Amino acid sequence: MLTEKLTEVFEQYDIKVLQVIKGRGSYICTTKEGVYSLQPFSSTLSKIECEYELLNQLKEAGFFLVDQYIRSQEQELVVQDKYHNDFVLKEHYEGKELDIYNKLSNKNLKSDEKIVFEDINIKTLKMVNHEEYDDILLSSAINLVRGEDSIVRAMLVGRPFLWNIYPTDDNAHYNKINALFNLMNEKLGLKEDIEVLKNITLSYNGFSDFLDNYDFSEYYEKWKNLSYLWSEYLLSHDSLTKKLLSFIGEKLSKDEK
Repeated sequence: MLTEKLTEVFEQYDIKVLQVIKGRGSYICTTKEGVYSLQPFSSTLSKIECEYELLNQLKEAGFFLVDQYIRSQEQELVVQDKYHNDFVLKEHYEGKELDIYNKLSNKNLKSDEKIVFEDINIKTLKMVNHEEYDDILLSSAINLVRGEDSIVRAMLVGRPFLWNIYPTDDNAHYNKINALFNLMNEKLGLKEDIEVLKNITLSYNGFSDFLDNYDFSEYYEKWKNLSYLWSEYLLSHDSLTKKLLSFIGEKLSKDEK
């Protein structure tokens, strides 16, 4: 959704925005001219000017898959909204992970193409909105997801999930994984099934060799049941919006008395 704040920022550029998706610390924008990333800016003008020149030199040297800063209509690299928040706009290359895969596998796989790897069919997808992403999650037998927003949505749809969590230098991601499964155990019981899924997840994130010789065939049905029950538990609670409305209603009711 294009908010008023974002609209006034984009109006400072020579682009026509068709769709905006909230990403991790940025807004991914589909336009007639291509895909762009709008990001909050907190550095110095001198630094971004140097980076701009360096990226241009890399592009001129033949490194085409490099993000490029875009200047505004006033030829500024940094623009502001009406609240004086700073933003920068970068030309964004879709599917950086796909670029990495192609480099490692010596392939040339593109968005919306398929490839067969041994007995696995791989299909790449273009970036989608939240509703389309939920449809993908619902149609999958197992969802392997990365970010925190993605794991929340994967848990809500009630399909088996694995969290390939973003690692942190202080290993806080290890504590996050344990905290999730401790909470699941507290709310659902099913200690044995949850312990197996925790061990799978920790191994999937490089904390053990549990997956080296693990046979999923006996666990999958338990995994499906566990994921369904966890989704039902989460959906049984009111949303934050409902809770806020209820809280405001109670406050207003007390004030009227």
